[in-house]
Amino acid sequence: MLLYSLAMRFALLVVVVCGGVGLPGAGPVAAQTNATATVNATRLDLRESVQLGLERSPRIEARAMAIKRARSRSKSAQGQFLPSASMNSGYSKIGSLYAKGPTDQDYLDQANTYINLRVMQRLFAGLTVLNRYQKAKVGIALAEAEKRQAEQELIREIQNEYLRLLKAREDVRSLEQTVERLQTNREAAQAFFNVSMLPYVKVLEAEVELADARQQLSKARSEVRTQTIRLNALLDYPSEAAVDYGGDLKAVHLDQVPSLATCLQLALDVRPEITVFEKNIAMAEEEAQVRAGKFAPNVNLTADFYHRKKDYDKQGQSFSGSYDMDQTNQYWSAGIEVQWKLFAGGSRYHDYQEMEFEISRLKRRLQNARNQIQSEVSAAYNKLVEAKGRVRSTREAIGAAQENYSREQTRFKKGLGTMQELLDSQTRLTRAEVKANQAMLDYRLAMAELFYAMGQRNLTLRSAALKKG
Repeated sequence: MLLYSLAMRFALLVVVVCGGVGLPGAGPVAAQTNATATVNATRLDLRESVQLGLERSPRIEARAMAIKRARSRSKSAQGQFLPSASMNSGYSKIGSLYAKGPTDQDYLDQANTYINLRVMQRLFAGLTVLNRYQKAKVGIALAEAEKRQAEQELIREIQNEYLRLLKAREDVRSLEQTVERLQTNREAAQAFFNVSMLPYVKVLEAEVELADARQQLSKARSEVRTQTIRLNALLDYPSEAAVDYGGDLKAVHLDQVPSLATCLQLALDVRPEITVFEKNIAMAEEEAQVRAGKFAPNVNLTADFYHRKKDYDKQGQSFSGSYDMDQTNQYWSAGIEVQWKLFAGGSRYHDYQEMEFEISRLKRRLQNARNQIQSEVSAAYNKLVEAKGRVRSTREAIGAAQENYSREQTRFKKGLGTMQELLDSQTRLTRAEVKANQAMLDYRLAMAELFYAMGQRNLTLRSAALKKG
């Protein structure tokens, strides 16, 4: 039996070692396990969550690709300033079907080969080449502004979901304490009933309150899981990844915020949407110049090299005998070409008018965006001021509610208070905690909304990080 046991242990060791290094499929499984362990071991605060989201988000990567595409367009437009080279070649066979008369010119059985090389430099095209290049350069700035706008939106989304997760966790902690207090109250009521100091209906009331609190706790825990899944999606993590998002909703700093006028000016100076609209207008203006250039002539400098070869099937005949009729020619030419479309049925004029209307439309949208931004900043600022006051008042209310509950609990134990009074004080304490959690969430959400409305890239939601430009 001893030998058999040692043999089984040795075989198990071999299986474990071989499975880790040699068995098919073991490598990917191990790698997947390590990757999961890495995610599970991750602990992220608010700043780290935002930074990671900006690095991993597919939407930001898509905007980065849009910038590269715009740069490629710019290089393509820049290439239009350089000369172009082209080549044409061909081969044809001609066979005579009918010829009348004695002359050799009527003989057509031949093979033709030609090669044409052309170099062309555009000298003038109504400045369309220049305007297209300038439009492409503006397109790069537009793509960069759109990327900044997408980053601002992602930052706001991550911050909102992160703060809601912290609030849900705080609700769980508050409700766990509520359940614990109600459990104590229920046990106390049962003890008083056992000695005939309370009617059984008071025990039932305590059980109802306890069951209701447990239901609320279950909902709060479900909200924590939901918010974690949403935050994982924004950070491009698997939905079930057990990422530890750190932070404390109660750690709220009631910072001093600049005046409303300062916030409004900052928003109009740096908000990405303003830049996006301005770049769209600039691109439309360049496109209008491109279309206006179609009214002008095109002037091109050309240089050509020709190679022609004509190969007859038969030799020619004359009084002195036969002769070779084949021909080979090589020659060049250079010159200036002018092309000017004088009339196109009014299409060019209406194309130009279309862009003029588009420019007017974009300018009006820009003005509407400015008005909307001012409205967003004012609304977020007012929410922040209101929530700041609620945070202070709810903190005081929690202290009063905790002291009230402690006194009612003492009175109940001494037989001076009733079960209803104790339950009422517990309800007030729970309500104060819930309102405090909501006030702290509203304050930090308002801060996030204000920074977004001002176009500020603020990862920590601290007004000390406020920057201009």
